[in-house]
Amino acid sequence: MQSTIVQSYKGDQSLVDFKRHWKHTYKYFAKEFGYTCKRNTDIEDSWQESIEDNITIERTESIQSSKSSSSRSTSSLKYQRKLGTNDVRNLSRSVEDILYNVSKSFTYEHPSHSYIVDLSDGTWEDHMEQEDFEEISSCYDNALNKPLPDYLKEILCKLDKKCCSSDIYDEFSTIAAHPVKDPEVFWLKQAVIDFVLLFMDQNDATLKMPSTEQDLLEDIFGFIKKSKRLTGTTCVTGNESRASSEHRNSTRMIGSICQEERKTSGEHADLCFYYGSNELACLELGLADSGSHGTKELNEAGIKVPIMMKNFALQISRQYGINMSGIKIVGFMISGLNLTALLMTFEGSTSLITRSKRLRLPETVADIPRLLPLVLKLVFNAAQIVKGTMNTIKEASTSVCLDNDNDLPFFPPCYVSSSKRKTPEDD
Repeated sequence: MQSTIVQSYKGDQSLVDFKRHWKHTYKYFAKEFGYTCKRNTDIEDSWQESIEDNITIERTESIQSSKSSSSRSTSSLKYQRKLGTNDVRNLSRSVEDILYNVSKSFTYEHPSHSYIVDLSDGTWEDHMEQEDFEEISSCYDNALNKPLPDYLKEILCKLDKKCCSSDIYDEFSTIAAHPVKDPEVFWLKQAVIDFVLLFMDQNDATLKMPSTEQDLLEDIFGFIKKSKRLTGTTCVTGNESRASSEHRNSTRMIGSICQEERKTSGEHADLCFYYGSNELACLELGLADSGSHGTKELNEAGIKVPIMMKNFALQISRQYGINMSGIKIVGFMISGLNLTALLMTFEGSTSLITRSKRLRLPETVADIPRLLPLVLKLVFNAAQIVKGTMNTIKEASTSVCLDNDNDLPFFPPCYVSSSKRKTPEDD
């Protein structure tokens, strides 16, 4: 029966639709013969191993042996071949089909146009079956929420029950930490001291908000920029993203019968972390806090930052021949005193966004023991993720490569919209 099911698959529907068809067929004939079908949750579903894996292998072998297929084909079969066997196994094709079909109905730009999935977006719960939703949720990375090392926990515990800025300063100023030999301890110590000094300068009054975004980044959230000590990266503020510019102008060429297109500017990040010329993390900020559903935060954390993050990863992947699944990119969104971190990982041909909780910095000294450690933990974990991607690049860059034709799985690029972030149909 297994071989009959496998051989009946013609590639004209997703594997999930194919499974649904056979499920309905079984139920129909069971009903015809007077049987009752009941799902047994105690038995592991073997459909993936028995049917889907065999279908994927057979289809891949069939494609590789075929000599008549067009190299310019844009069919789902060609797309599936580009993804590769392992990628199709890891994330069901139905997820990609859902992304494609649902995004076609969106009038304004949406992350799904760039094959980016953020499950904090309630859109997907409405359009995905529970099975698909659970499958893609299982691929999400929890690296932003890892516990701190014990030696850093001990340092932050020194804040317990301290409500005076001078007491906190006296406690942390005695911690011995070398900026080169103990970069993590030094960064944590300085982050607490620098933040406490904001209150000491104001006689422990409520924190005064700066008047410019640059002051907000440098004075209040300075520990984010200084986290470059933890990774060995460099930071640049307000610079045009090279990866974004490269992608936006990828179709630009010299003029022939018509004038060459004007060069399009890439996205500008308020802060970007670099390893050499490679962009590994970015930050966007807004001086005003309009809430998590404010227009600026929705657009920048929901569209601008994720697309920049994906372009970073694509640039790294193509330059070093690294599979996208080995790359992780970090993004930050600041709104007033609030901080949200985004982590982008890659599964199959889909980019997955994991969001941290929206954390708030203390406005009073009394809030420091409760609120500040959570923010510092988040930034520390983000730095470790950046460091991990750096190590992936280092490992690839130290390996000799004599053949530049890297057989990497196909990965869809980001959608390029107009300045109004509308789809081409509206132009």
